[in-house]
Amino acid sequence: MTMAGSLGSILSKAQGKFFDMAKQAYPGRFNPGVFASCDYFIKILLDPKQHPKNNHLCNLFGFAIRREFSCEAHPDIKQAPLAMEQPHHVLTISSNMFGKARLSYGDVGKLLTLWETDGVPLHSGCVCKSCLELKPLFKPPTPTKKKKQAKKTQITRVASEVKVLTDYINISGANQHYLLEHSHLHFPDNLPPLHLNIHLDVTSIQEETRKRNFMDGTDWPFKLTLGGYVYTLVACGFWNTFHYWGKVLQTSAGMTDVWLHNDANNHGYAQLINRVPGSIAGKAPHTIGYCTPKTWTPSETQFIGELIEKIQRDNPKPVGELPFLQARALLHLSYGSVAIPHDPTMPQGSLPASHSIPPTTSHSNPQTSTI
Repeated sequence: MTMAGSLGSILSKAQGKFFDMAKQAYPGRFNPGVFASCDYFIKILLDPKQHPKNNHLCNLFGFAIRREFSCEAHPDIKQAPLAMEQPHHVLTISSNMFGKARLSYGDVGKLLTLWETDGVPLHSGCVCKSCLELKPLFKPPTPTKKKKQAKKTQITRVASEVKVLTDYINISGANQHYLLEHSHLHFPDNLPPLHLNIHLDVTSIQEETRKRNFMDGTDWPFKLTLGGYVYTLVACGFWNTFHYWGKVLQTSAGMTDVWLHNDANNHGYAQLINRVPGSIAGKAPHTIGYCTPKTWTPSETQFIGELIEKIQRDNPKPVGELPFLQARALLHLSYGSVAIPHDPTMPQGSLPASHSIPPTTSHSNPQTSTI
């Protein structure tokens, strides 16, 4: 915004600060020069528990998941849940959720709608305690009363195994029933968060073919309705077991395009890969996560507008672009929009070209190299 200093040095300082904070809070998880989990790094950065003084973080990413349990032998009887409701800030989607709901990987919208309304059936992995036979599997023999011996006999140690039998519960296949779980998305005050940080759970999939089918086959839509609000896909993350990269929607000089950020490609410089905003959606190899902001409520619009006005007061004569001016208009983009929609609530003026990204060669269908 002030065009002072180097963008690379500013980003390096910010990333270094976050890294030092994570390294101090989680010793051994983030060591210099050693591979670490990018998803876990993002997860702890957005965790409201790590920022108790920030009251707005829960509204940005927070939601809850309600869990209901029933025995597979008596599915109509609800049991006392292990945890009625748990707060979350990362929306984790597994391949089993599609299978249990009988949906394909392309039906992401249907899955989330089902998750919010009727709930998604899951396999909890817990055994129903009410169905277990509270009997010992083996009944020890009744000890017989021995006669008193007149003379003390000598005890001879023999080589034998001693088995200690305690009260044993029979969990054989004949009486073993698992608890069925029904998972529901819940939004406090019926207001979903401003952003959904979505993560595909692939680490639990052992078979490499199934893992790739899940990552490559998940078809995420450009627009998604959840909790009565429309979410717009603005960022996608990719992972190939040892490298992480992403693509984002970025607005510059009144134009919104799809940019690729991959340190292993184009000498680390960002690349303009498509001028159609909706092209960020759909299937893509190695997909691991998404970020989708929702349309704002009137109170959220007022709050963000006040923050932008504060930035303007603090920087009356910016050389570069003021940030967040087109954030609201970005949420109302259509799939094929070329220019950012006009937003009369935002201050007008000349918008110089962004200096944040070096000029690179434009590609319509880039080949993203992986290492």
